[in-house]
Amino acid sequence: MQKRYPQDPKEWREAIESGLGLTPPEAQDAYRAGVFPFEQLELWLQSTYQQGYSSEFLPALQRNIEGLIAWAYGNESEPYWPGSDDDQKPNHGPPRRLVQI
Repeated sequence: MQKRYPQDPKEWREAIESGLGLTPPEAQDAYRAGVFPFEQLELWLQSTYQQGYSSEFLPALQRNIEGLIAWAYGNESEPYWPGSDDDQKPNHGPPRRLVQI
C-alpha cells in the first residue's frame, strides 16, 4: 500500500514548511523574493518521498519543483505532472535563485 502524500496547495505548504523548518511567512517571503530554498527542498523531497510511493512520484516532483512551489505559494495552477516545468507556459513564479536560509 502506498503512503498518502499532500493533495492540495495547503497540504503541500504545510508539509514543505514542516520539512524545511520554515514558518509560513518565511516560506511565502522567500517565494515572493525569488529566493526559495530549492536545493533544500529537493533534498527534503528525496528523503521524504523516495520510499513507499509510486516509482514515478519523486521524479514528477523533481521535474516540476518550481511548478509545485508556484502552485503552493503563488496561486498558480497545479503542475502537469507527466510533463515538466519546462513544458508549462508561462514560467511559474519569480526567477529561481538557490539560497540557504
